[in-house]
Amino acid sequence: MVEEATKYLDKTEIEGFGGNLILYKRPDLDAVTWHYRAKIEGMKGYVRRSTKETNFELAKRKAEQEFIENTGKFKNNVEVNITYVRTAIQRYLKHISENIITVKRCGVKTLTILHNLTTHFFLSWEDNI
Repeated sequence: MVEEATKYLDKTEIEGFGGNLILYKRPDLDAVTWHYRAKIEGMKGYVRRSTKETNFELAKRKAEQEFIENTGKFKNNVEVNITYVRTAIQRYLKHISENIITVKRCGVKTLTILHNLTTHFFLSWEDNI
């Protein structure tokens, strides 16, 4: 029988966050650097990040600061997790297609540049609207 590897090494719940913030090391990486997993109230899923710290106290401080920052971002409707370029462009193109006034202000030159970028990087303009 093969024992399943644990997801978290040295898993530690950070006090004062109601179980919503844990520090751990990843066995699939170097198992030296501390990472954190944060559950922000009201947000779907978790925020998972490396603290880039090997010292527990420094990692704890960084995780606590980022938890507070990310909670503020979420409450103010700011993206908490990483926004990829493709996602940002898709959102912008959706915004343009839903707001004709913006398109008129934007001008043909800007729309041509956007079209060329999306065609080059994402194959077809229609897939990104």
